[in-house]
Amino acid sequence: MRSFETIEKRDANRAVAQVASVFSDRINNLNTLNHDWAAWDDTYNFVQHPEENQNYIDVNPTDSTFANAKLNILLILK
Repeated sequence: MRSFETIEKRDANRAVAQVASVFSDRINNLNTLNHDWAAWDDTYNFVQHPEENQNYIDVNPTDSTFANAKLNILLILK
């Protein structure tokens, strides 16, 4: 019985480690995306003067932006 328990614990620990790794990678990717968009002059200009930069919305967050980043929403706050 002990050997099965040991194997089950090992397998469970391995599965948890894999899931944690996927979450960690996803968070790192989102942090990179967040930094890239936040540091971009076009984003800054849009946030500071949205009425003068409405083209930003039409041109920048494309369908591929959402698909590639696996996003459902993009929120830009001032």
